[in-house]
Parts: sequence; C-alpha cells; structure tokens
Amino acid sequence: MRKYVHLGLALALLLICWNAFPGKEKSITKEEAERFALEQAAKDGYQGAEVWERFNHVTSEGNAFSIARNRFVHVWQVYLNAAGHPAILNTPAVNYDVDRKDGTIVSSVKGLLQVGMDLKLSDIQLDDLGNEQERGVSVAIRNEGKTSYFIE
Repeated sequence: MRKYVHLGLALALLLICWNAFPGKEKSITKEEAERFALEQAAKDGYQGAEVWERFNHVTSEGNAFSIARNRFVHVWQVYLNAAGHPAILNTPAVNYDVDRKDGTIVSSVKGLLQVGMDLKLSDIQLDDLGNEQERGVSVAIRNEGKTSYFIE
C-alpha cells in the first residue's frame, strides 16, 4: 500500500512540474495566421482578399524583425491577393508576417499598386547583337502611378 502512495505522489509531482515548466512555447497554426492576415487586410482596405497560391506558393515559416520587441521573431509569412490586383504583375497584393506566438502582425509589404506605383515595361531588346562581349539589354520603365520613386 505504501508503494502505491509513493507512486501516486511521484506522479502528482511530475504533473505539477510538467505544467509549471512547459518545454516548448505554444504557437498559432498556419490557418490561424492566415485568418489574422485576412482580418488585417480587410482593415487595410484590401477588398476580396484571399490567400495567394499562384506558382504553388504556400504560407510558410520564417523570421522577421519586430520593431516593438527590437529583435527577430518567428513568424508565419502569409501572402494575399486582392480584388483589382492584376495577375500580370505575378506578385501578391500584400504579404504579412504574423507572429507565431500571439498572432500579431509584425510587418507587412504592400504591392506596388497599393503604394501608388504602376510600372509599365517596354519590350526587352538586345543591344549590339554582333559583339557578344558588348551585348546588353534595353528596357524602358514607365511609372503610370500617382507616386514618384527614384530607382538606382
């Protein structure tokens, strides 16, 4: 009988220690991160936002710098498309880095149209086809958006 009491006390102590000192922090799931990103996209004015899956792209794990915490944190990188974002750009409308710990938005990168840039590229032309060492490529970039940028 005494043996069972000691075994019961040992198990109770083990359970208390297990709960007091968890080995790994809990993390939000990929689906939760996508939901947080979609909610943020709606707040940011993206209409009809959905997870961007072009080129078999999926939400993935990564690291991003958090200004609030002044360090890199583990994030879910969620890429979204939105209504009115042209597919020809081959880019998502926005991507959000969602903190894996609590689901806060650590950072975001907005597509060119969202920041006011609408780039049009001319046809690509090869220069000096006769001399292979001097060969180059010419392309004209025209910004038809409402914001001007200096590109070096």
